[in-house]
Amino acid sequence: MTAKDEIKQLIKDIFKPDERLSALDWVSKYVKLTPKQSAQTGSFNHTLTPYWNQLYRDLEDPEIRQITCMKGCQLGWTTFCINAILYWIANQPFNIGYFSPSQELCKSVFERGIEPLIHTTEPVRNYLTGNPDHIRRNEIVFKHLIASFIGGGSASKLSSRPLAKIVVDEIDKLSADRMKSEASPLHLIKDRQVTYLENGLAKLLIGSTPTLAGGSLIESEFENGTKSEYYVPCPHCKHSQVLQFENIDFCSTKKGDAWNEDEILKSAKYKCPKCSGYITNEQRYDMINAGTWVDTVPNKTHKSYHISSLYSLNLTWGLLAVEFLHNKDGGIYGLQNWENSYMGRAFVPMKSTVYDADFDLLIKNSLRYLRGTVPWQDSKCLIMGSDTQQFSHFWTVAAIGPNNELAIVDWGNCLSFQDLETVSKTPYKIFGTENVLYPFTGFIDAGGNRTNDVHSFCASNLNVWYPVFGRGDTLGKIWQPLSKRVVNHNNTLLELYYVKDKHFTDILLTNALKGGTERILLPENVDDEFRKHLLSTSIIAKKNKNGIQTTEYKVKGDNHYFDCVKYLYALKFALMPQLNAAVELEEEQPETSEEQPTFQPTYSAW
Repeated sequence: MTAKDEIKQLIKDIFKPDERLSALDWVSKYVKLTPKQSAQTGSFNHTLTPYWNQLYRDLEDPEIRQITCMKGCQLGWTTFCINAILYWIANQPFNIGYFSPSQELCKSVFERGIEPLIHTTEPVRNYLTGNPDHIRRNEIVFKHLIASFIGGGSASKLSSRPLAKIVVDEIDKLSADRMKSEASPLHLIKDRQVTYLENGLAKLLIGSTPTLAGGSLIESEFENGTKSEYYVPCPHCKHSQVLQFENIDFCSTKKGDAWNEDEILKSAKYKCPKCSGYITNEQRYDMINAGTWVDTVPNKTHKSYHISSLYSLNLTWGLLAVEFLHNKDGGIYGLQNWENSYMGRAFVPMKSTVYDADFDLLIKNSLRYLRGTVPWQDSKCLIMGSDTQQFSHFWTVAAIGPNNELAIVDWGNCLSFQDLETVSKTPYKIFGTENVLYPFTGFIDAGGNRTNDVHSFCASNLNVWYPVFGRGDTLGKIWQPLSKRVVNHNNTLLELYYVKDKHFTDILLTNALKGGTERILLPENVDDEFRKHLLSTSIIAKKNKNGIQTTEYKVKGDNHYFDCVKYLYALKFALMPQLNAAVELEEEQPETSEEQPTFQPTYSAW
């Protein structure tokens, strides 16, 4: 090449226009997935998650300030978020923030996604400073910007430097409870973008599975946007539709007590509601790739999307059917998990009122026994629950049966703590025998203005009575119905339990008192007062200020025995690991000719 040609080439290179790729094309060209990020390794393949293609286009649109996605699981959302961060680093030199509800999730996203990909994605690698100290788990310093990774949702971490681009993962699990008197975590996060709002550089990306209707942050954000749904064409009649689980046909048969999963997996097909044609798993790929988003509400600055796990190419119709059946077997909380994690919808708790007829049916279907007696000869133990009032204590004793069923044994109202201590030392005859069983342990309400008295009582009855406090809902903790801490009361260490009232109240009203899988057994001679207390509470429907349907509890008359039974279910929940471990140890004992003593806990055994 002559000197003239070299000069021409140099001028050509200098004035060569920058590569202009769409966000989706840029990701497809540069991002190389490893086994840490995906089962599908190599160049990113957008045809496996075609429903996110529109969101990649939203990343480039300066008019769109916020992208919200209310979603199910197994849809590749985390991969999309990581790709968005990589695209911003290489193409838009402004500070970036990633927020997650826990340090563990944040660590996982960083170590399995961000950290390896900043080295393998060439345009991003070029912006690394070369200083290893600039790559830390909570922050990466590039030549032109800083990317922060914050987990746990603490107020101090959220109130940091201004950020132009923000990703918020699983917003419904960011606990507002941790903020104490401060604003909600989402408001604190949005405040980080104020500097960039006027010049159109701000972009907020929020995604989460929802929780409860009326209290779900992602549902509220979804309602404020375009409320878009993903429509796909039927391969037979081309009818455009949003996939619904109700349209999956499958044979729900059982092998003994378990679902016949092989039969369910083979039989499941999707039935088009328009032409009744069956859509197989093999036809899903082309159908979902031909889909398009349809806005329900016009909104130029806030795009919001809803998508269920029915669109995941990792889940077949059969696998979805199996998951549904297993979740349905889990009662109300299994159904909530199905709605939240698979349908991507906020769960609306069901209405429930327990009537006299329900109560009579419970007695009719219970074992035949009388008040004051234990119905099973092989009961695991007796437990107690007490609701503390200003001048008295309502109490209830129940037996845990061999199949973990709960049977009410006795109840009453006493005036003093000494009387309550007597209850814990009362022997109860096992029905049909001369043997007796003593109460094992109990939960006693420590709320109200008698907390110190209850603590003193529990301290003098250590390992027999445990103080409990009722707690309301906490976002992000829906699967933690019971928690424990240790406190020092007058130099005595007490185990304190926090009971999620809603969890165990729902179990009673929608399952136990309705004769469900958690049914409660009742003696034949239940008195009218005990009956009225247990029938005192209902779940009724209501709408919140945004018009979203939710529920609330309605109480008529005294409900003290209802609360006692609620504490019994909480205590059974706490004891299950210990009781099940005792059964496993008993099964593992070697055979011996010597007679072994039977497990018979007394009031001082725990």
